Amino acid sequence: MEVRKKHITESEAFSKMSALCAKSEYCIYDIRRKLAKWDMTQEERDNVIALLLKNKFIDEQRYAQAFIYEKFHYNGWGVMKIENELRLRGISQHNINEAKNEISESETLEYLKQILCAKRPSTHGKTQYEIKAKLYRYAYSKGYTTEQISKVIGDLD
Repeated sequence: MEVRKKHITESEAFSKMSALCAKSEYCIYDIRRKLAKWDMTQEERDNVIALLLKNKFIDEQRYAQAFIYEKFHYNGWGVMKIENELRLRGISQHNINEAKNEISESETLEYLKQILCAKRPSTHGKTQYEIKAKLYRYAYSKGYTTEQISKVIGDLD
């Protein structure tokens, strides 16, 4: 059974997307994915996005700053993971670099230390080396650099 896409006009799409963007930050990538669910031509989708940009409902720099703040402070992600996610969403390297400047190295190390201290009690291993290796892999999967992890793990004992 084929699922038919709902037909929607440009003005209706703009109205719905502007209301959505007024509630939360979205990037062009997110809006394109949402518009793809509706029966619209590519030209109509591009027009809606152009209008959203013109009226400042979408701002990639603002999106990058909000994304970095949220993922760093609430999810505990490191800069490497955040940067990769932003690149996947089509955010320019310039906007990523501008937003990354909001997070200091000392703040990053402090968050990493909190994350690893919280993870430490549930990490089991036969030796201290095994436990540190597991914590290292965990921190790396969260997007922290090897230098940051080495600094913090060295202080954990």
